Amino acid sequence: MLASDLLINNSYEELLLLSDILNISKHELRFHANKISITKDQAELFHQYQQRIMNSEPVSKIINKRDFWNDTFFINSDVLDPRPDTELIIEVVMKNIDIHKNINILDLGTGSGCIILSLLREYKNAHGVGIDISDKAIAVATKNQQLLGIKNVNFQNASWNDFETETRFDVIVSNPPYIKTCDIDGLDENVKKHDPILALDGGDSGLVCYEQITPLSKKFLKNNGLLVFEVGFNQSEDVSSIMKSHNFHNISIYKDLSGTNRVISGMFLQD
Repeated sequence: MLASDLLINNSYEELLLLSDILNISKHELRFHANKISITKDQAELFHQYQQRIMNSEPVSKIINKRDFWNDTFFINSDVLDPRPDTELIIEVVMKNIDIHKNINILDLGTGSGCIILSLLREYKNAHGVGIDISDKAIAVATKNQQLLGIKNVNFQNASWNDFETETRFDVIVSNPPYIKTCDIDGLDENVKKHDPILALDGGDSGLVCYEQITPLSKKFLKNNGLLVFEVGFNQSEDVSSIMKSHNFHNISIYKDLSGTNRVISGMFLQD
């Protein structure tokens, strides 16, 4: 049997699944599928994967891989599936801080570690700390650190409410849970079934984490340090108000590719 016999729809999902099974690139598979032989076992595994897709499981959770920024990250059901919109956090930090600077970066609710690790790929002279309340998430982040060979980062299993450090950071980034509790049931099946609720549920208002992190960040930021959040749909003005009430200035809101306000940044000014 040839690979082309399985790629009936020639969809992106099919290419991802079969390229993972065959351990070849999507491009090679796309252009040479009519020349690539597959075994019966490989075909059977492909059909099993297809069934999981039909049960609303994301491809990335099936093959335990997701591309983010310039790297491929290991993911599983213990962490949020990285989204392209979150890459905007990397762009915002780079827009505000020279990549050659020697800086300290803190990632609150690091999950897979994709944000802090991607930043450290750009900021070669930086040092990073990523914390998460989930020990399973920290295990995933540590695995990604090892896979990417990044040494200038320290991952810690801790709640941001309990985190203590003497280090003062130039940048704090966070993509916290921001879905209202009442909206969780209405999420797509592939999200609510396969992303951890802990990484989605932002409380009754969806703003609980911003209300916690913003005042806490003042303990950790240097004067004029940068705080960068990802925010949910229609939350940018509320989060901006929270930041202003805690003495953040130069607040900027950035739109994602769909034109939705997605990332907000501000500089901390000491009292």
